[in-house]
Amino acid sequence: MNEFSESRPRTNIAYYGVPMINAKRGFSRRASFEQLEDRTVLATGVFTGSNLANVAIPDMGGFDQKGLSAVIVAGLPTDAMVTDVEVEYWIEHAWVSDLRVYATTQRNGVWRDHLYLWNREHSGNDEIHEIESGLDAWDGLNPNGAWYLVAGDFAASNVGAISGWRISIDWVAPDPLPAIAKGRIAWHSYTDYSALDGLIHVYDFEDGAFYERATATIAAVVTHAHNPNFSADGRYMVFMGLPAGSTDTANWRHYLDVFLYDFVTDEVTNVSARLGLDQPGSIEEDPALAPAGDRIAFKRNVSNIWETDVFGTSLRQLTAGAGEKSGPQYSPDGASLVFWVGTGATAALGGVSLQHSLPTTPTLLHDNLLLQDYFPSYWDDERIVYATWRSQSAHDDDVNIWNIQTRADGAALFNSLAEDSDPFGLTPTLLGFSTNRSLPYWRLWYGDPATGAAADLGISRAGRHNLGAKYAKTKVVYEAPSANFNGDAAVDGQDFLQWQRGYGIVAPFAAKGDGDANNDRAVDFRDLAVWQMQYRSGDPLNSEVRSTDESLLEPIVAEDAEFKSNDFLIGVAGTSWTRDLPTSTARSNEAHDAIVHKVRRAIKMKQIRLVEYNAAAAAFSALGSTGLVEADNQMTDSVNAQFLESWCHDVYPWPEVRLGCQCISDALRLMAIEV
Repeated sequence: MNEFSESRPRTNIAYYGVPMINAKRGFSRRASFEQLEDRTVLATGVFTGSNLANVAIPDMGGFDQKGLSAVIVAGLPTDAMVTDVEVEYWIEHAWVSDLRVYATTQRNGVWRDHLYLWNREHSGNDEIHEIESGLDAWDGLNPNGAWYLVAGDFAASNVGAISGWRISIDWVAPDPLPAIAKGRIAWHSYTDYSALDGLIHVYDFEDGAFYERATATIAAVVTHAHNPNFSADGRYMVFMGLPAGSTDTANWRHYLDVFLYDFVTDEVTNVSARLGLDQPGSIEEDPALAPAGDRIAFKRNVSNIWETDVFGTSLRQLTAGAGEKSGPQYSPDGASLVFWVGTGATAALGGVSLQHSLPTTPTLLHDNLLLQDYFPSYWDDERIVYATWRSQSAHDDDVNIWNIQTRADGAALFNSLAEDSDPFGLTPTLLGFSTNRSLPYWRLWYGDPATGAAADLGISRAGRHNLGAKYAKTKVVYEAPSANFNGDAAVDGQDFLQWQRGYGIVAPFAAKGDGDANNDRAVDFRDLAVWQMQYRSGDPLNSEVRSTDESLLEPIVAEDAEFKSNDFLIGVAGTSWTRDLPTSTARSNEAHDAIVHKVRRAIKMKQIRLVEYNAAAAAFSALGSTGLVEADNQMTDSVNAQFLESWCHDVYPWPEVRLGCQCISDALRLMAIEV
């Protein structure tokens, strides 16, 4: 048999999308499984199977009309991994140089790599009898399944047949990977990317359960949510998606916004809207949270990386220069970003320091030439994990690890013949990733890149692709709002005084004792709303601030009532009639008109007095323990209307409260016109 020269390039072409690998070169995309010696091996074995049936090889049929003989492997452990394969085969043919022969296997209807055993070698009327050993291209694959010997005739006039073949498979079943016992993982799933049915999922390893509260809250206000990222403390999670109700399915990418979810308050904030970027054609994607949870980096308009604070009050451009920059991720110290620059074969890992005050051209960190390097993520201070194409011709994803200090780059040993992508750190020795090993859907797995051991995490959502996962070491749970700031089990004037003293502390510096009732790490009018509701209810454990007793409406519309500005504002938030107004027909609804009439009458009788936001804050500070503000209206009715709309929008995210405020502002505008 003619051996290929060692200087000859490795054969790695594709036939119908399946790589054809030359077995004579002993090629393996995986390293040796000697590393498994560091782990306890629970079982080992050798499977030997054969098929001695005579299978005709059609003349000039190529691989479209081929001779195919199968051996079925079954009954081995489900966690067994191939460590070596040997193939022996016999073929009779009138002119053997017409033939190409390869071995292959199939899983879930998908062909794996084809290994050439014979490639139109020799000439004349020969019988082929070959033994090929040390075939390691399938290392790590579970041996159970169908294995095939395939022969194709690529010249006319001569025929032959496969006389039989044998396959021997060495396998090991190592001890299971250590379980992930702490922290949370978040990822997105969808049935099809164009279906716009993306959902964010959160799984709690300590509880062994899904955190469904987050999924439900996000799904109620965001369509096609995907690509989540945690803050280091696990409190916040950013992701991208469409505002609920988006219907332009043909151009949905033009409406992508960045959203922030708070695990403590169970609230979603549209950060793009806060920045005024929630407009058609303004595209915000790939958000990431700084470790401190105070900043968000994201790709804007399919171009550069920008950064904002989590409240959407500031915006700055971080990168400049040509090329699309995607998938930013903060370094563990929050001082720099890594991302990928370019698309397809030009994609490479880039980075930028956040110490620059002006947009900066990214620094090239690492580039596997003519391969797509993308989806980078910091594993720790020294290592970045990312996905890369397997080769220039095989655009399947593998997981690689790049060392920042040594610049060394290497493939994870758990890379399989399928696609392994979207890597992220779990522990100092384990990585999580998505894989399509169990086609037709992508699932979440984890593995040890140093030993090659890998396993299904067992948390993927069935019937959906599971991708884009991230891990947080710590978990944060929802805390019901409470105005019991001093911890004495009563909501009273003492708690109001603590709120007053802490008023104005901005996130993330406020604590419960400062007057932070709603756990958003700031002290503002939202916290006063909680205090007033719980103070009036007489129940310090009553955290329901979205609806209250109907009696709270009375101070607003009673003809003989004496009004105070925050009675009015907070009362609007709590009254039950706001819940009964249909949002889609608010302006024409009879209930809306009746409320507007009542409010106009109350205002004319000076039973409601509004105070500007800053003036109200100053009044609270001056009045101290007397509590609620008593001041005359300092603004015109039209300005009041504008202020009230923006105030309610910022302070109260609930639709029914915004609707109530809309009724009031409508009344004020009518009065301004009448005057």
